[in-house]
Amino acid sequence: MVVGQVVTAEPGTWTGKSPISFSYRWLRCNSAGGECQSIPGGTSRSYRVASDDIGRKLRFNTTARNSLGSVTVISTESAVVTEPLP
Repeated sequence: MVVGQVVTAEPGTWTGKSPISFSYRWLRCNSAGGECQSIPGGTSRSYRVASDDIGRKLRFNTTARNSLGSVTVISTESAVVTEPLP
């Protein structure tokens, strides 16, 4: 994963009472994939990897909502972000 790359969250497969809506929160984590913090403005399904992400891993939360409530799950971690080759 390199700076400038656009990554897209895949919500996976959910079952439950329709309609189900999804929201996303991108997270910047340490190089081990832990100690994650929300990325300011990172609430779209897609995220452009930034220079602040170098040396870190990215994850995202997906929240599924319907008329009965909501559930949030966290993604697996990405590879460590690097600078693009010159």
